[in-house]
Amino acid sequence: MTARIPKKIWQTYKTTELPLSAVSCTRSWKRLSQGWEYRLLNDREIDAYVRMRGSTDEYAAFSNLPLGVMKADFWRYFVLLKEGGIYSDIDTVANDRPENWTGDGTTLVVGVEDTREFFCQWTIAAPPNHPVLRIALDLIVDRVHLNPDYRSRGAVHHLTGPKLWTDAIKQYLAFEGGPEIAMSQAEQIQLDRELWARRNMLIHPWHVLCCSAVSHLFASKRWLDLPGYESWRMLRHHPDPTRTIS
Repeated sequence: MTARIPKKIWQTYKTTELPLSAVSCTRSWKRLSQGWEYRLLNDREIDAYVRMRGSTDEYAAFSNLPLGVMKADFWRYFVLLKEGGIYSDIDTVANDRPENWTGDGTTLVVGVEDTREFFCQWTIAAPPNHPVLRIALDLIVDRVHLNPDYRSRGAVHHLTGPKLWTDAIKQYLAFEGGPEIAMSQAEQIQLDRELWARRNMLIHPWHVLCCSAVSHLFASKRWLDLPGYESWRMLRHHPDPTRTIS
């Protein structure tokens, strides 16, 4: 029997006290997702979740990530692998009911970023145990094991963010599509509907998950001075590569 996307909405934030703009965002999800279970977990809760349900290697990699945003990246792949549903960043706005953009409810649903360079990972819908999620987590474990420079430009993108997510999707599609899947632009993959349909995926063009069905406010960039963003400030202003920041 084909697994279906369970009616669960997952979001996370460092603390239980949300910025006002984030509160209005969460209300949009609750308003348009009637009949869906809504779950908001803070940093302590996602740490406990990965510790209890992850392997030793997975929890070690998760614990070594020095920024909260990187741990949130890890957790979105992890919770969707384990339970499925929709993950969306806390600064996103739901503009349409999930049923209207999740296809038949049995596939991994992703979008192309508005830059057309990466696949969007700030909103993902998935049935549990989809192979792309497993690949993404394994890539994080492998890349963290190499003791990367967390302060390097693009480290977040490469280790846990859109670059890693795009690599995972391309690796999965390449199992059937061959070497030609190593494209420089995610938009090129999005156009190959036959390929990703065969691989149990639904890939939306940039305007669906960046503008219409779900929009991303990128408001977190304005929250760096709020309580709970100490890890960002510490790494930026007092970088110490030997120290793990929670």
